[in-house]
Amino acid sequence: SPVGLMGYSQGGGAAGWAAELESTYAPELNVKGTVAGGVPGDLTAVADLGDGSPFIAFTLLAAMGLDSAYPELNLDGYLNAKGHQLLDEADDLCLVSVDGITTLFSTAFTHISDFTTTNPLDSAAWKARLAENKLGTRKPAAPVYQFHGNIDEIVPYGQAADLRRTWCDRGANVTWSTQVGEHLSSMVSGYPGGVTWMSARFLGVPTLGNCLLP
Repeated sequence: SPVGLMGYSQGGGAAGWAAELESTYAPELNVKGTVAGGVPGDLTAVADLGDGSPFIAFTLLAAMGLDSAYPELNLDGYLNAKGHQLLDEADDLCLVSVDGITTLFSTAFTHISDFTTTNPLDSAAWKARLAENKLGTRKPAAPVYQFHGNIDEIVPYGQAADLRRTWCDRGANVTWSTQVGEHLSSMVSGYPGGVTWMSARFLGVPTLGNCLLP
């Protein structure tokens, strides 16, 4: 059966990774294409934008995820008392739960330095793992439809545009679509074009992409 990969924001990151890995990880799948929007392809750039913003809680949750995946990163060792308290409170929350929303608002406009003795993102170990988790090191085998809001306040537009260019330079078939809007509205405006694009792939219609455009 034909397979399509779709996702937005953190789901866009997952779709992007699946697009890069599917040909070697699951070559038996008949992947027709990937629709990836709001892609956080460079987590360091995302963290830089989040520091001091209303959405720094996302940086905390991403750091917890990385620490869980790579225990040697030892996030706990970088935290001050306020950071330890926040980590304990956030350890088992869901972002869309009451506790998650409370954490989002209670940390708004704070900085990484408010919760740490030393910024873990400045350490060699964290830099190395973040580099490993940067999209763009492989060419997606199937075509990609990538879209992003031009004033995205959560996931930087520039790093997504860089990912598109990197994929194009590797010879991938990429259709890039800039949405006029921020993170949430760009999801709403970008998905219809992505669904139409994916439908054409399922029908066997070829796509040339637009890598030749700036």
